[in-house]
Amino acid sequence: MYALFLELEGLRQLSRLTPDVGRELLNSVGATVLPLGGVIAQHEGNHLLVLFPRSGEEDHYQVLDAGFQLLAGLKPWHQELIGSTLVAEYVEDELDTGFRRLRKMVNRLPHDAGIWIGTTAERILDGTVAMRRDRGFALIDAPTQSESRGPVDCHTFLRSDEAVIEALDAMEPWIVGDAPPAMLLFRSRDRRHARAVAEHVAGDLCGTAAEPRWISLYPSEREDAAVAPIANSVFPGESLNAFLHSYEAALRDRCVVVLDGVRNAPATPGVFDHLETDVLSSFGLAVLARYRELRSQLIPPVMVLENIDHFSVESVRLIRRVYDRLEPEVRPFLLATSAHATVPVAFADLLMQVIALQRPTAATIAAAADRMLSDTAKRSVRIADSLRRSGGMFSRLYHHFVCVHDALNHSAAHRTPIAPAPENTGGNSPDTDEDTPAELSATLDLVDRLHQDEREILAVACLVGGRVGAALAGEIAHALSFDPLRVRQVARRLASLGLVRDAGSLFVENGSLRDAVLQSVEGDTRRIRSAVARTLLSMVETDQIHLTRSLISVVSSTGEDWLPAFRAFLRHALDARRFDRVLPIFGSAADVRGATDRPDLFDDLLAFAQLRMALLAGDETSADQRYVEYSEGPRTPAPFDRSVAADGALELARYAAAKGDFPRARSMCKQAIMGYQDADDSAGVGRANLEFGSLLLGREQIGDARDYFLMTRPPSGSGRYGYDEVRGVLSEIVCLFVSGHLTRVRGHVQMIRNHAHGLGMRDVELLLDLVEGRVAFELGMYDEATSHLEQGLCSARIYDNAAAAAVFRAWIARCLVYRDDPRTALCALEEMDTRGEVRLFRAEALYRMDMPREAGAQLTDQEPDGRTVFRSPETIDWSDGFAPLENRAFGVSAGESVLRNQATSLGAYLTAVNGEVDDAIEQMHRLTRQEKISTNDPYNRLYYFLYSEILPRSKSPDREDYLTILGKSVKYMQERNSRLDEYRDKTSFLSRNYWNRLLLEEARTHNLI
Repeated sequence: MYALFLELEGLRQLSRLTPDVGRELLNSVGATVLPLGGVIAQHEGNHLLVLFPRSGEEDHYQVLDAGFQLLAGLKPWHQELIGSTLVAEYVEDELDTGFRRLRKMVNRLPHDAGIWIGTTAERILDGTVAMRRDRGFALIDAPTQSESRGPVDCHTFLRSDEAVIEALDAMEPWIVGDAPPAMLLFRSRDRRHARAVAEHVAGDLCGTAAEPRWISLYPSEREDAAVAPIANSVFPGESLNAFLHSYEAALRDRCVVVLDGVRNAPATPGVFDHLETDVLSSFGLAVLARYRELRSQLIPPVMVLENIDHFSVESVRLIRRVYDRLEPEVRPFLLATSAHATVPVAFADLLMQVIALQRPTAATIAAAADRMLSDTAKRSVRIADSLRRSGGMFSRLYHHFVCVHDALNHSAAHRTPIAPAPENTGGNSPDTDEDTPAELSATLDLVDRLHQDEREILAVACLVGGRVGAALAGEIAHALSFDPLRVRQVARRLASLGLVRDAGSLFVENGSLRDAVLQSVEGDTRRIRSAVARTLLSMVETDQIHLTRSLISVVSSTGEDWLPAFRAFLRHALDARRFDRVLPIFGSAADVRGATDRPDLFDDLLAFAQLRMALLAGDETSADQRYVEYSEGPRTPAPFDRSVAADGALELARYAAAKGDFPRARSMCKQAIMGYQDADDSAGVGRANLEFGSLLLGREQIGDARDYFLMTRPPSGSGRYGYDEVRGVLSEIVCLFVSGHLTRVRGHVQMIRNHAHGLGMRDVELLLDLVEGRVAFELGMYDEATSHLEQGLCSARIYDNAAAAAVFRAWIARCLVYRDDPRTALCALEEMDTRGEVRLFRAEALYRMDMPREAGAQLTDQEPDGRTVFRSPETIDWSDGFAPLENRAFGVSAGESVLRNQATSLGAYLTAVNGEVDDAIEQMHRLTRQEKISTNDPYNRLYYFLYSEILPRSKSPDREDYLTILGKSVKYMQERNSRLDEYRDKTSFLSRNYWNRLLLEEARTHNLI
């Protein structure tokens, strides 16, 4: 390895007299060499030894660059230092021996200017750098000879002036404003060449800056294929909110968390109920802001769609929707690349021209060599050999040129001729993406000439690049003991060589090249695969990431214990309702199963996941089938196996609950809790407690249920909320709501909303909007309730949740009833489907319009409650506005609901108003005495108040005392009021709630308050 030895005269004294200045000087040296792979290995007095531990003999460029940067960096310290001497050497002996040898050499040097060369390094560098002799020692005055400089980076090499000019000519009418935006397609089997040309066109049009002034979208192997091109693009920063209107910025801020989660996935675990909608909204606004900024700088908007023939159908549809939102205002021009001459149908109307890029010819090869290579290298190039090695691609011609330069820059002892390429006897057609070894020969030669650490980092990129975010790829490389700065340095070099798409993504686009690279590391392949797998699995274990389906193929081929991570993958995907993630696993289960030595355990995990998916999808037939196939968990003693068995018990409990078999559900839930406890699986215990609490809530054991929900909270101080924790707090909110603690409900809503928002749990956010609206409605704040419900309706429409939207529309209309606008409310309600809740609200509107007979007609012949629908306890029921709240607690097993009770009581009251008092009293007596309404029912006060209003109309001596019934109503109202924590809420509940106000007035009339 190479080393730089420094003698900094005066450093020892400086460090004693001014320690801070001495440390600053040493830190400056370390910061200079670290990006180039150097570390300070030894420091004694005035002497420093800097080693480049990953350098081979051919790596003199970075070492000499570090040396000249050190010389330049030491100039500001000339007043503190007496002098400085620097020696470059190739160290083969022990560290202490090398240190002493170089110190002796420094003492014999004639002066301290420039970089001196040690005897070993001199033999290696002879002929590759410009050296001169001075009293027997070799001195370098310039970093390298101009002849040894290699070609420019791949992106610059691949520029085609003819294609760029042709494209700009075709775009001229749009540029000058005489034509609408359109699409240019660059066609070439050499995909990197096509991308480079498209980017050069965009650069010439937009002007190059510190970052591209255009948006680039490209497909990769990310899990979410529909949004992968968008996730891979460059997103504008938050500062661009200045170019958005306030309402646009608010919507983007609402969705941007999910967008960032998609970009960084799987490093950022998240739940995406409506992934594409969030991405569409957030990305569309982000791009709009970027283009508005560019327009303010007179830069035309351009979007590059790389490899458009590889975009999924869903991705094409999504991007076209983004484009259509942009087109009226910013009119972006599209530059697309493809191996084919056609584009997806969604973009066919925009295609203006296809520019077919030329393949290398003898003339273009000669011109490129003349333009890019040194005279010595040009003499080493053979046109016929270059034609064979290019495989018809300019990107591989570039790799051949780099190999030629690399061979010339090796020392004579290591200079080896390039082996002739296998004859290409026709190869593949221009329209195929398959590569033969002959076509890859130049690229493979280049890979073989990479340094060992470069090949290993490239191998890591082949395993995870393009499947995960750039940050995670870097973390994995760092976990494999690669210095982060070295990883970034290598990534830049690999990108400049055209081996990865860019330094950020580390995406190796060519599948044949990926296989070849993994083969090139030979004996290190298993070590690298195992190291990557261990890193991924350790990150899963610490809950830093969740695997994706593609990463499972990486970890399952190494012999590591990947089943716990596989279990987490299935759970996370189903938490997110991402059935598209698990369905391919179900389809290829046989292949994955063969990669584990525990096929029985794998089968159990798969069976539980299939049952849960059927439950979440509401597919009763499939759930029944899965239940029959598997009804008991494994019986092996290992803790993980016991935890998996508890998974099975939990899924069977959910199945039983969905089927209405609550005793069976409770039994299985208890079994799951004990199983998780035995396995010391605290997360599993939390999940089982959540389901058991839901079962207790269904039996109206509200206090006990809330205790179980509290157990799902994350440990104190961690603040880490995931899917189960959010569900737990949501269930707490239900408990607080139905028991009347409305003030505390609002506090919980605000606390959990940010967590649900960050996880992308949009259905939960919709329910929180409903809760806030319902709380305000109960408190008689009908204007505020309308505001919350309108927000929910807007969000429900954005996220295409028709059931939720119907609920919000109905409750907004109900608010109008109590805002003294029943006529408008009735018009709105008559546009809605007739169902129980809508009928009740219509009756209320007609009653407020003094039309009791018509109102009563709405409440006759009520249809069945309909809550026997097969539904997983994990899903939110949007059948009406009571279903996700009160119906979770009341009448769960009896099949009744508070909606039915309200309709019955109001219907009886209207029956009495219409003159049929005895029938009305009979209905209310049956409701309050025979059916025995639950004492926990939140609307007892209303039922008894309406009953008390009916009784005076009857002359029967057998009727109940109406003051007694009225007193019960007052008692229930006071109990509910006492549970409100704020005086404002108490006052509002009593004086602004319509029915409470009437009850209060009636009670005061009879001195009951």
